[in-house]
Amino acid sequence: MKKRALCLALILALAAAFCALGGTALGAEDAENRQVLFDGGGVTVSVTDYEPEGTWGPAFVLLLENNANRSMDFSLDRISVNGVMCGRGWQGTVPAVKSANAEVEWFDEDLAAAGVNYIETVEAFLTVRPGGDKEAAPLFAGKVTWSAPEGEQDGPAVTEPAIEGFEPVPLMEGDLAVTAIDYDPDGPAVLLRVDNGTDKDLWLHMKCARVDGELSEPYWSAVVSAGKRAYEWCRWDGEELEAPARRAELTVEAVDLDTLDPVDEETAEFTFPATDTPAATEAPEATDTPLDEDTAPLGVLKAGRYENAYFGLAFEPGENWHFMTEEQIRALQSASMQLIGGDDAESYMDLLAGSFVASASTLDGRRNVNIMVRNVPGLAEAADQGDFLDLVLGDAGTEGDGAISLPGMENATVRRNTVSLAGQELPGLLVETGSRVLGMDMSMTQQQAYAVRGDWFMQLSLTSLSAAGGAEDIAALFTPLEG
Repeated sequence: MKKRALCLALILALAAAFCALGGTALGAEDAENRQVLFDGGGVTVSVTDYEPEGTWGPAFVLLLENNANRSMDFSLDRISVNGVMCGRGWQGTVPAVKSANAEVEWFDEDLAAAGVNYIETVEAFLTVRPGGDKEAAPLFAGKVTWSAPEGEQDGPAVTEPAIEGFEPVPLMEGDLAVTAIDYDPDGPAVLLRVDNGTDKDLWLHMKCARVDGELSEPYWSAVVSAGKRAYEWCRWDGEELEAPARRAELTVEAVDLDTLDPVDEETAEFTFPATDTPAATEAPEATDTPLDEDTAPLGVLKAGRYENAYFGLAFEPGENWHFMTEEQIRALQSASMQLIGGDDAESYMDLLAGSFVASASTLDGRRNVNIMVRNVPGLAEAADQGDFLDLVLGDAGTEGDGAISLPGMENATVRRNTVSLAGQELPGLLVETGSRVLGMDMSMTQQQAYAVRGDWFMQLSLTSLSAAGGAEDIAALFTPLEG
C-alpha cells in the first residue's frame, strides 16, 4: 500500500498542475446557444456551457477550434465579473487543425470577497497568437464579453462587501479612486478598493510606503480595467512592523497597462487603527534545540517566500508570481483528487490529504510550482533519496526508449532525470504532454523533483506550458537554506 500511495502522489502532482494552470476535465459538446467570442483566420473561440456549481465554483466551458495550419496560443486576462475584477486568468495551446475544450472558473471565496453573489456577465481580454511565437502579431487581441444563462436568482448580483467598525480612508480621489476600506491587524493588511472611472486599463501598485517615518515594503498590486472596480489587500510582513504602527505615508502609482506610461501618482496619510495587541517583546536567543519532527518538515510560507530548513531550501519567486491561500490550496487538492477519481484511487486519498504545503503561479498563469510534503512511516528503512524512485516506480513498466508507463498518463512521456535545485542534485521525473492526459487537453512540461529525509519526502512539481519554455528557469528560483 505504501508503494501504491507514493505512485499516486506522482500522478496527483500532474493533476494539480493541470488544475492550477487552467486545464479541464470537462468535455462539453458544442451547444446551439453558444456565444462566439472570436471568429477569424481559421480560429473560433466560443463559450459553449456554464456550470454554476463546479468543482471550486462557477465555471464556463470554452470551445477552441483551430483550423489554421499552425498551433495557436490562447489567453484570457483582465477578467471582471459583473463589473468587478475577479479571475486568475487562463492560457492554453491548440495544435494545428485541432479543437479543444477549456474551462474558465472561479473560487466561490474569491467571488464572495469581491461582493459578487452570482455571475451575470464576464468581460476579459482575449489574445489569440501563433503558437510558441511571442513576437508574432496576434491574430486577435481585444476585449470580449459573455453572459451566464438567465436563471432564478435571489437579490442583487453585486453587493459591497460588508465592513464594520472601519472608517474609509481615501488615498486617491477623482475618476480614479483608491480607498482603504478595511484593516486586518493580524496581517497586518489594509483592504484597498479601486474604482477606475477612466477610459484606460490600469495597473496600480504601492510605489513607496513609510510607516512611522521608516521605509517599508508592503505588497500591493492591482489590474483594473476601464470602468471597473477591484478589491485587493495591501500586506506587510508581520516581522517588518516590529511594534504596533500608527501612521503611514502611502504612495500609489497608476500605469497605463497598454502603454506602460504612468498616468497618476498620489501620496496620502493612513493611520493604523488602534488594537489591543501587546507591544512586541524581545525574541529569545537561538538555541540548539532539535527541529520539531512533527511540523518542521512542512516548512513555512510568509510574505511571498516559502522556506523549509528541514529539506534545506527556500522558494522566493518574485512579484510576477502569487501564492495560493490555504483555502485555495485545499480546493486545488480536492479538485486534483476528483480529477484522478476512480475506485482504485479512492482508498488512498486519505493518505494524501493535506500534502500540499505551497502552490504558486505566475500572474499570467503559464508557470506553476506545487510543493507536497508527506510522512511515510518506515520510509527511512525502505529507501533513501538515491533509491526513492526505485521504490515508487518498482512496478511501473518501462519502454525501450526509457519512457515510464503510469496509469492515466498513457499520452504523456515520463522519464527519469536529475534536477539541480537549491544547490542539491535531486532525483526527478520529466513529464511532457502534448495531447489528452488525465482526461484533459493541454500541452505542457513538468519537472518533478524529490528530496527524502528520514520518514519524510518532499515532491516539487515545476510546471510550464510548452510555449513558455522549460522548467529549468523555475528551478533557478530555489535557493539553499541552512537547516
